[in-house]
Amino acid sequence: MTLTEFSTHVSQLTEHQWKILELLIQTHDQWNSRRQIAKAIGKKRLIPYDIGCLQALVNMNLIDIQHIHDDTPIGYQVVYRISEGTVSALMEMEYER
Repeated sequence: MTLTEFSTHVSQLTEHQWKILELLIQTHDQWNSRRQIAKAIGKKRLIPYDIGCLQALVNMNLIDIQHIHDDTPIGYQVVYRISEGTVSALMEMEYER
């Protein structure tokens, strides 16, 4: 992702989407479960709006999503982290400063 693409996507984010993206940027070196994200934004669990915000970030290629098999009744856990494109754009922004 180029810096221009990143800037365009970021300028379209809602305040809540930006809050989630900032959290994932801060924890860029790890995958975050929905439970971890909920806790970090002050909630017990994510509601459909939050999950929609996460999906919008995925659709913009700002974050990555992964399903990890586990022994829960659902059979998997959904985790998120910032994308390599976002990392590259952030590094480019820092380099230009």
